Amino acid sequence: MRRCLLPHGAVGPVMTAAAWSEGSFQSEQVPTRGSSPGTPKPPPSSCPGSLECLGRLVESLSARFQRLEVEHAALRGCLEELGLLSLEAVDVRVHKTNFAAARHAHPCSWEATLTDVLMTRELMLQTARCAGPLAARTLGASCRSSAGAVELALAGLGNLAPRALYVCGGRDGQRCLNSVERLPPSPREG
Repeated sequence: MRRCLLPHGAVGPVMTAAAWSEGSFQSEQVPTRGSSPGTPKPPPSSCPGSLECLGRLVESLSARFQRLEVEHAALRGCLEELGLLSLEAVDVRVHKTNFAAARHAHPCSWEATLTDVLMTRELMLQTARCAGPLAARTLGASCRSSAGAVELALAGLGNLAPRALYVCGGRDGQRCLNSVERLPPSPREG
């Protein structure tokens, strides 16, 4: 197995794409600068399956994972400080990759997409009316292809909402009232 130089002078194994896809990559404990002498060692191959060996393996993997998290955070920080990429760009890329993997793992054969449904004016109006303007705006902001349909629906939603508050009937303490009052949305109108 080839070795490569990792950050801070650590030496680690190089994993090829073929080794990853075949699952033939063998993990080994690699000393890194700054690692403590008490770093757990991988279990010897002479005791596979014993609880003690599995416990040491978990400790070893946990320590390696923590080191990788620290190196990852440092690398992201350096790249951001140099202006080569923003943390948001990395988060967006991770989200897109995870979403694509989920879609690949759970394919569906729908004939219409959410955007297709929302492009039908009446359906988008009902969606905006039931979910509310804030939820509809959130949908438009999170889905570029739906943004236009959401804006049209919100404009139409404003026309459907009454511009005044109506109070019907009531009781004044002595008798029932059968009147209707129309109150403007702001005190200046009326």
